[in-house]
Amino acid sequence: MAKHKNRYNFLGNHIIEILYILFIIVILIIAFAPGIMKVMNTQTYVVHVTDKDRMSDKNKYLVYSFDLKGESRVFEISDSLFKFRFDSSDDYNQIEVGKTYKFTTGGYRVPIFSWYPNIYEYEEVPTIEDKSGGN
Repeated sequence: MAKHKNRYNFLGNHIIEILYILFIIVILIIAFAPGIMKVMNTQTYVVHVTDKDRMSDKNKYLVYSFDLKGESRVFEISDSLFKFRFDSSDDYNQIEVGKTYKFTTGGYRVPIFSWYPNIYEYEEVPTIEDKSGGN
């Protein structure tokens, strides 16, 4: 009598190893997702900065502003391994409340995770009053 070979034997014998590898892959995706998301979706905004704040529990700075349409915009300034950017503290110090800037950002606003678009480039622009020659 011939022995019946079970073709699912490999899967059955290695299910723990396969689940372990899948678990590691999921953990790596979760760990790198915020950094990857912050370099995607490049946008440019012209905004008037109304306030700044430093998150005490994280190495993250927030910049509060309104765009030209009057919509509230919150941005973050944080270091990014994926963009090789490690000068977020310097950039945060250079941005001044009460001035208008053009921000180039990356990332998305995801409220459930408290993610904000990350400012990568900024340049001060004249306010509307400055363009018209008013005071």
